[in-house]
Amino acid sequence: MLSALRSRFQRLQDHLSIAQQVSIATGLVSLAAITILAFVAAGMSRNEMVRRITSDITLSARMLASQLDIEMFERFSDIRQLANTPALVRAWEGPIAERRALLDELRASMPIYAWVGFADPAGQVVAAMRRCCWRPCWRRRPPANRCGL
Repeated sequence: MLSALRSRFQRLQDHLSIAQQVSIATGLVSLAAITILAFVAAGMSRNEMVRRITSDITLSARMLASQLDIEMFERFSDIRQLANTPALVRAWEGPIAERRALLDELRASMPIYAWVGFADPAGQVVAAMRRCCWRPCWRRRPPANRCGL
C-alpha cells in the first residue's frame, strides 16, 4: 500500500514542474498553519470567555450576598425594635383579638413582610395576621396547606 502511494506521488512529481510543486507544498503548509492557528485561537477564546463569565457570576453572587446581608440585618433590626417597644409589650399581654388587629396593622405598615405573627416563649404561635397560622387553626391544617403554602 505504501509502495502504491509512492508510485502515485512520483508520477505526480513527473507531471508537475518545480514551481507547481512548490506552490502546492506552500498551499498545504499554509492550510495546516491556518488550521492550527484557528484551533489555538478558539481555545484561547474559550478560556477567556470562561474567565469572563466566572468573573461576572462571582461579582453577581457577591453583590447578591451583600444585598441579602443588608436586608436581613434591616429585618432583624425591625423585629428587635418591635419586640422592645414598651407600647407593644403591653399589647402582647392583651386579648388575642387586639394582638391580631395589631399584627394586621403592622403588616399593613410593613409590606415587605409576607407574614407577621406572635409566638409565646414556648414557640407556639398565639396570634397571627388574618388569623393565619395561629394555634387553633394551625393544628387543623395539613402541613402542606398551612398559611396557604
